[in-house]
Amino acid sequence: MKIAILTDSFPPYLSGISTYCIELVRQLVKKGHSVLVMAPNYGNDNINPFADIKTKKVKLVRLKSVRTMVSGFRICLPKTAGVIKEIKSFKADIIETEDPLFLGIDGLIASKILGIPCISTFHTLATSEEYLKVIFRIKNSNFKKIVWTYHRWFYNSSDIVFATTKETSSLLVKNGIYKSKVSTIPIFFDYYRTKILSEDEKKVLKKYYGLKEKVAVYLGRISQEKNLDTLIKIWKEVANEHPDSTLVIIGKGSYKKELENLVKKEKLDKNIRFLGEIEHEQLLSSGLLSIFDIYVSASISETFGLAGIEAMAHKLPPVLFRTQGLAEVVGNSGLLCSTNNKKSFKEAVLKLFKNDKMRILMGVRARKIAGFYDSNKATDKILKMYEKTIRKYTPSKVSLNYLSKISKIGINLDKYKKILKSLYV
Repeated sequence: MKIAILTDSFPPYLSGISTYCIELVRQLVKKGHSVLVMAPNYGNDNINPFADIKTKKVKLVRLKSVRTMVSGFRICLPKTAGVIKEIKSFKADIIETEDPLFLGIDGLIASKILGIPCISTFHTLATSEEYLKVIFRIKNSNFKKIVWTYHRWFYNSSDIVFATTKETSSLLVKNGIYKSKVSTIPIFFDYYRTKILSEDEKKVLKKYYGLKEKVAVYLGRISQEKNLDTLIKIWKEVANEHPDSTLVIIGKGSYKKELENLVKKEKLDKNIRFLGEIEHEQLLSSGLLSIFDIYVSASISETFGLAGIEAMAHKLPPVLFRTQGLAEVVGNSGLLCSTNNKKSFKEAVLKLFKNDKMRILMGVRARKIAGFYDSNKATDKILKMYEKTIRKYTPSKVSLNYLSKISKIGINLDKYKKILKSLYV
């Protein structure tokens, strides 16, 4: 099978989506399929995550891109004719888009013109308050309606929509995405690449990094929508009751300087450590994650949270707010807290720090649950969906009806022209 994957989230920009794309491509190639990847051009910063694959089954095409308000993240500019030409030359059997942006639209148009099916994965809840206020700097709630109007057009124009959790699937259907198109396909990672260190090895590394007796870790992008300022304020309360504890933050991002200043202001230098960015492959295979005691995240905008499931694979019970997508799969392997309830979160952390027996048992359960998200198994499920979609697909030419749907987006935006002027702070 030949699969074209169109994604704006791709290295050197690191995120759960880019990690997912890399692992998906690797698994598809491993199973004998050919993949065309189209992603933004970062100029001299371009890297090829497939350079080690000794095969011609992967073709990476970089497209002209532009910077966004998200630090380090670029999106492809419209290049419909070029995208269609590449996909046609590749002789793709199916297209998968990862972002509902210009490149995603080009993928939809290519699908209609070339007569091949298109699957779109819903990764990001762009209608959440965190994204509207922090990423888009929007102060008017009417923009939420516009985003869902656009989502309905984009995802209903796709043949199949992948959602990462059942809760996200329900949310899509509730907001007008056709139920017949939505399928729950969880995000995944290479479970068998993870490593658990011995107790002696853990002690050596904890000493090397200058960590205290009990350690929690946050893993991911350091950006404002991740609610890390809330996590740091919670940690002040944790440290007051359990001084021999450390919060480790692994990752990079535009919000790091602000957080470092907040740590100094709260006088938490001895209880919070920033380890910076660690290469994903190294993070999984080195066993570093296994030296921590629990995984914490105060984000309330995640549709799944790949970092969390990777931490669980290293026997770390998670502490999360209930609104996270990952909360759906935690079960009895971690503790869930009422959304934005700092006291509840603090008490959950302290409960695990003070009860080693409970924490270790939950860690064993967490690793078992994480095993269900191994990329090898999940890719088989995706391939079955590809095959089913291709089998049921009926090619059709670009119709006036389809073109009118595109024009309606413009009409809807014109309708909100006055609102749009008042959206930005």
